Amino acid sequence: MATVAEKITEIVAVCQRDLNCLTDPNRGTRKRGTDKIRKLVEEVDAEVRAHPDFVAALRRPLVALFADPTERCRENAVLLMTGISAQTASDMNISYLQ
Repeated sequence: MATVAEKITEIVAVCQRDLNCLTDPNRGTRKRGTDKIRKLVEEVDAEVRAHPDFVAALRRPLVALFADPTERCRENAVLLMTGISAQTASDMNISYLQ
């Protein structure tokens, strides 16, 4: 069975093309990239999604989209980061309280 780090490496490798699409000058390409990444993140199990390495791999390209001229790209980036951050924060609070 693969460790969390191995799963993260595999997932980031799978979505690397989509992460690269986030910097494309074409707004349609950026939107498709955020849509694909959103679907991938929804399919990933919570343990991987909450891992700091997974969040770090997605953070820079998604935060860069916060200033995107296309509303849908900005919205997708904010929703993705909010979802990932909320999952990470809730896992940290739960582990802290136990």
